[in-house]
Amino acid sequence: MTRGRIFLVLGLVLASLGWVAAKGLTGNLVYFATPTELLGKGGDAVGERVRLGGFVL
Repeated sequence: MTRGRIFLVLGLVLASLGWVAAKGLTGNLVYFATPTELLGKGGDAVGERVRLGGFVL
């Protein structure tokens, strides 16, 4: 294989891995919500996946 072909294949492999990683992460993002924000959503928050942030006293 020529040097150019090796770089081309390596670039395609890295681009493919980056694309797969980006697609996998976007579906698994969970954002923090404060209790006030969650109460403000009311019934719209039911069934939604959230991570609750706040202070423990």
